[in-house]
Amino acid sequence: MQSVQEFRKNFNNIFFKKIFNMIAPYEQERKRCFVFYSVCLAVLVGSIILTYISLMNLNNLPDGMDSDIAFYMCFLPAVIGILLFCVAYSAAKGFELKIKRIIMPILLRGIEGFIWTERQTVDDALIRDSELIGNYNAVKVDDNFTGEYKNVGVSISEIELGEWRHSYVGRKNKTYERKFKGVIVALYPEKEYKCKILIKKDGLVDFVPGGLEKVNLEDPEFERKYNVYSNDQIESRYVLTTAFLNRFNNINLAFDASKIEASIKDSRIVIALSTTKDMFKVGSLHKAVCDYRQFKQLAEEFASILELIDELKLNQNIGL
Repeated sequence: MQSVQEFRKNFNNIFFKKIFNMIAPYEQERKRCFVFYSVCLAVLVGSIILTYISLMNLNNLPDGMDSDIAFYMCFLPAVIGILLFCVAYSAAKGFELKIKRIIMPILLRGIEGFIWTERQTVDDALIRDSELIGNYNAVKVDDNFTGEYKNVGVSISEIELGEWRHSYVGRKNKTYERKFKGVIVALYPEKEYKCKILIKKDGLVDFVPGGLEKVNLEDPEFERKYNVYSNDQIESRYVLTTAFLNRFNNINLAFDASKIEASIKDSRIVIALSTTKDMFKVGSLHKAVCDYRQFKQLAEEFASILELIDELKLNQNIGL
């Protein structure tokens, strides 16, 4: 199996000798999708403007025209514009998915045993058990990977989690609250942790999870950023060595995440990296289909995930 460093070194060879020639024929399709997307976006903007103008002129209706009918007719252009844009957006995502289905198996050959899939690989039971996200009832999945690196099992899901709420005050209302957007990484090292540990970003209010207590560590800088909770003070301090705390800080800087939190329990570690950035993106309509930079960025993002294992030294039979 290649190391992350070897994977990076071999990327150019994989891209120019294999991927480039396979995706080059899709450039014309990208251009057609881009034109369609641009036209639909222009129609959407125009339809919203037309709807606004129509609403502003409701008081100047011709005699005999029903005001209620006229009111609803004002929204017809906007509805048509939104429907057209939804079709265009779906076409854009479909093109991106087509390119990924072609290149991902080739790109991941350098990391033996890894696969890319459209199905969620970090399952809901594990996410809920981690206690990092809170309650959610809506899941939107993008890119997913699963495999093994240096004897550590790895599952990666780029995911958005949210909660739909229903209220019945006056009339039935439905609201959506995003609980998480980013990448969730589940790591399965060949070691068993004897305690449960939660590393949460420091907030204005410190809520101690049930069954746990706050752990005070000998690192003031880390404690300014994070709150650590565990059901075993002694064991958690053994696991959370000074070296681990430094490496955890480095991970946050490497991913430029707005928030990074972790849950350690039994034989797994779950790390939640919050970011609004669309990770692992290729096949953008706004760039040439063979644009090197977007594929290089994808390879770097995947390699950075695997570097978590090197950074946390999970393949070594020592404390973190």
